[in-house]
Amino acid sequence: MLAVSESGYYRSLKPLPKQEWQQLLLVKIKDIIGKHEDNRNYDVQRILLALSQIEIMTSYSTVYRMMKKHGLLKK
Repeated sequence: MLAVSESGYYRSLKPLPKQEWQQLLLVKIKDIIGKHEDNRNYDVQRILLALSQIEIMTSYSTVYRMMKKHGLLKK
């Protein structure tokens, strides 16, 4: 048996809002890239523009970090 309070246990089950946002952002970025074969060449600026067109506002650095972390940056 673990020495964890009941409230602490249930709090640990809830995903953090930042993690949820990052997962949503990653899914949207992959959707944008996957819509058309030529979208694989999109850089951070174009992804940021496409996200703003579907009313998802985020920063350049956030998109860059997500794309770099998941290997989506063009070479």
